Amino acid sequence: MHHMHYAHVATKRGGVGRVARWGASISAITIALSGALPALATGAAVKQSQVTPAQVAHANLAGVTVNIGDQLDVLQSMLTASGEAQNLPYKLNWHEFPGASGPQLVAAEAGGSIDLAYLGDTPLIFAQAAGDSLKVVGASEIADSATHSPDGIVVPADSPITKVSQLKGKQVALTVGTVFQYVAIRILQTGGLSYSDIAPVNLSLADGMAALQKGSVDAWVTTDPYISLLTSGGKFRLLRNAAGVYDSPSFLVTPASDLTQTNLSLAIGDLTSRIALAGQWAKQHPDQWATVEAQGGFKGLPVSLIEETLTHAQSVFVPIGSALIQQQQTQADIFLQQHQLTTSLNVAGEFDGRFNTLVSHALSVAATTAAGTGATTPSSS
Repeated sequence: MHHMHYAHVATKRGGVGRVARWGASISAITIALSGALPALATGAAVKQSQVTPAQVAHANLAGVTVNIGDQLDVLQSMLTASGEAQNLPYKLNWHEFPGASGPQLVAAEAGGSIDLAYLGDTPLIFAQAAGDSLKVVGASEIADSATHSPDGIVVPADSPITKVSQLKGKQVALTVGTVFQYVAIRILQTGGLSYSDIAPVNLSLADGMAALQKGSVDAWVTTDPYISLLTSGGKFRLLRNAAGVYDSPSFLVTPASDLTQTNLSLAIGDLTSRIALAGQWAKQHPDQWATVEAQGGFKGLPVSLIEETLTHAQSVFVPIGSALIQQQQTQADIFLQQHQLTTSLNVAGEFDGRFNTLVSHALSVAATTAAGTGATTPSSS
């Protein structure tokens, strides 16, 4: 769910709604954490003792409450619309956060008020650097990230900036500590620039959009639906997106201490597999998913724009594997090279693959059921 990355246009409450890309990064409204078949897993799965469906089925979880940190109502609306929130053996307590809230979500988890959060990958790096003990227990990424991306840099249509290298010395709005900071770095690298070559302006999504529209910044690092919303009007254009340089993963993250509590851990595992199934439902029913989001996290946006955003760069839910961990390591190393971290990190400790079997089993059963009813199943191509 970009890189869950979105947010919606300012409402009467002021500011954007919630971002999805799992957090601070909210990378792409594509949040449709979609469930692809387990075969789509990138890299070898993490070798680790696995929680099994039987363990979950035989556990008494009646007294368990899972506190969930959500952005843009993404998880709550998707679980509800897909039916995966029905008949839960435990209680869910929802906590809504505003757009690009990855850093705030990890802080809430580190403080003990949130058990599971959906956010982008970047905040986890800074959380690890700060000494927070959090674990990635579920993940999604853009299926065709070589050619599609929800994230990019937008400039005014009449801007003299026509290539990335011309951003040197320019005022670029972005949200520090989120996916957008990393997107900026990766795109700048394609133009031979480093982060220190621009003048970053640290703004929230709502303030970044306003700054670009007022002309107080030269460019804005953002995501869909903002990119589509701005460029469709003809007054702004996409300078470059992150296709080919960033896979826009989103993570389900839990405090490490929660995983030591047997029943809470089993509930989190079950919920992780249900989220993967809800993502699969969202991918197979983009029109219904867009309609639900138009009444929720994307309120105020046309259903057609939401559906376009959800289907443009679709996310696929994948077991946690070596390739995903290597991508995160590369990101940490680049932040160090760009002087945004002061010490090197070994990110492997951020990941916990104990629920891989639950996720793979759930998606396999769903794919088999869908095939038996004649429904379309996700392609592994």
